[in-house]
Amino acid sequence: MDSLLITPDFGMKFIYKNTEYEIVSVYLDRIGISSVIAGHRKDWSRDFFDELIEKKLIVVTFSKSEIIKSSKVFKDLKKKYNYVRYALQNSSTPHNNNNLIDTIEVISKDINDISPPTTRTLSNWIRTYISNNFDIKSLIDNRKGNSSSRKSFIITQALSKALSKALNSPFTFSAEDIYIEIIQYLEENQVPYSEEDLYSLRQIQRLKKQHYDQFTKDKAKNSIRFAQNNCKASGQKIICQGFLNRVEIDSHQLDLVILDDETFEVRCRPWITIAIDIFTRIILGLYISEYPPNSYTTLQAMKNMVTTYGVPDVVIPDNGSEFINNSVLALARELQITLQPAQVKTPDNKPYIERFFRTLTHNLIQKIEGTTFSNRFHIEEYESKKYAALTLSQVNECLVNWIKIYHSNFHKGIGRVPMAKYNESTKSYRPIIIDEDYAEFICRIPHFRKISNGQIQYENLFYFSHALRTLELKGSRDVTIYVNESDLSKIYIKTHETDKIIEAISTDSEYTSNLTLDDHHEVQNIKKCLKDKDLKDYPYSDNVLARITLNQLIISYKKQNKLNRRRFIDSYDPLKFLSSLENSNSNKINKEEKMIISKIDFGTFDEFSYESLNGDHNER
Repeated sequence: MDSLLITPDFGMKFIYKNTEYEIVSVYLDRIGISSVIAGHRKDWSRDFFDELIEKKLIVVTFSKSEIIKSSKVFKDLKKKYNYVRYALQNSSTPHNNNNLIDTIEVISKDINDISPPTTRTLSNWIRTYISNNFDIKSLIDNRKGNSSSRKSFIITQALSKALSKALNSPFTFSAEDIYIEIIQYLEENQVPYSEEDLYSLRQIQRLKKQHYDQFTKDKAKNSIRFAQNNCKASGQKIICQGFLNRVEIDSHQLDLVILDDETFEVRCRPWITIAIDIFTRIILGLYISEYPPNSYTTLQAMKNMVTTYGVPDVVIPDNGSEFINNSVLALARELQITLQPAQVKTPDNKPYIERFFRTLTHNLIQKIEGTTFSNRFHIEEYESKKYAALTLSQVNECLVNWIKIYHSNFHKGIGRVPMAKYNESTKSYRPIIIDEDYAEFICRIPHFRKISNGQIQYENLFYFSHALRTLELKGSRDVTIYVNESDLSKIYIKTHETDKIIEAISTDSEYTSNLTLDDHHEVQNIKKCLKDKDLKDYPYSDNVLARITLNQLIISYKKQNKLNRRRFIDSYDPLKFLSSLENSNSNKINKEEKMIISKIDFGTFDEFSYESLNGDHNER
């Protein structure tokens, strides 16, 4: 097809840069296209499309446009197009008389036209071309009446501006609003007009409908993501070769309020993580929790899958952080599972798990007392929290029983009973089922830590092992720990050098016995609240003032002691102790002499004799 005849028509398909596109909207001077496979929407200008046509970068694969078979019609069309294109490119006011004369003079010489058009005829061609969305086939003379509008160029331009503003506004514009916008544009540009020159309300309504584009309106009113999803058709069917060839996994918040397992008080709406096999529609993995999806819930669902049904070839998870993280990637690398994350906020990439959630909601969850329903108009005055009746464990038991029923019912999507197709598939294919103990280890969440004094710290908890101390003394401090968030009593440790596995137990075994990470976080939050309360009752500013007062007291004692010491030094006599020592010694000697004299009485010296000493004197 000649590039001149390639005009953007609704439904046209073409290939550009090895990607097939489809034209889904033609409005004003814009062309809306969507990729056939992914459905991503783009907006091109007509000038850009024509440029690609001239450079022959577009290959048309489907077009409903009629092919011009007559060479005479084609030649006449090409001549008109040359005049119109030059007039539009040569001046911003193509209907200007000087521009029209200049266009006729240049093009007629260029193409050797012996019968060039008049300025009025060329102006009509330009008006017809613009009013028909720059469609070149509108220049064909069909002689079936005048389908183009006989309005001046400035009126047509005012209408185009008004329609563009209405289309790109999040608010609704009526025909009257567009009519007012046209008048306002003319007054701002000081263009004289009469009511006969303007479009009627009926014409405006028809043109508004003709140039309306839902994608542009949704993008202006909501967001680009909403517009992409709303204006995109469902994608192609996913081809699956057999059982466990492709598995979809996703999380969903149940429309149900549950009770606490111990106090039976109203808790929350639980979350469920499901893995489904595309080929047989068998539910491979299931995990339900009160807390939002995270890496732990994903690992538990995958653990349930690989220990019950086997290891899949490809897993299609959501693009959230609960599925794309180091823990899940490490598990996929260990089991040689290929991860193919779905596109961001694109549920069409995993339609089977989304359809299962809908089936689960309508057939089970919304039939249990305490349901919140999916639509706020359905709930009306129903008090979900008042009628909540089941605990988390009871909901889990009900889910397991309902899934057994689901496996035994006829499935329209595969035209078989899922369990029958599963049994038939496993006869020719034996899946690889992982041992429970091995799965318990590889389905833990890895973290990188350093050994310190034979201990590992995780979430303010300490784990010890004498083997860790030996590694630390050898210089191997960097290790990888594997944590089971449902039981923090122990962790497994893998060294980076020898890949040996070490078990470390908690230093506070009584506290961590059957302790989950969520419960530990709640305890930490309680401690934090107590800490905040203590700091509020005993603010840090009071401690600062107390420390300042204490420092001032210490300084005052220091000054006082320094002054007392100086006074003591000034009044101290270094020789004083000698005189006091002599006096004390003499006094001591006198005292001793007196003591001796007082103790020994020799009597009268004249009467003294040796006999008296012998005791014989008195006898004689």
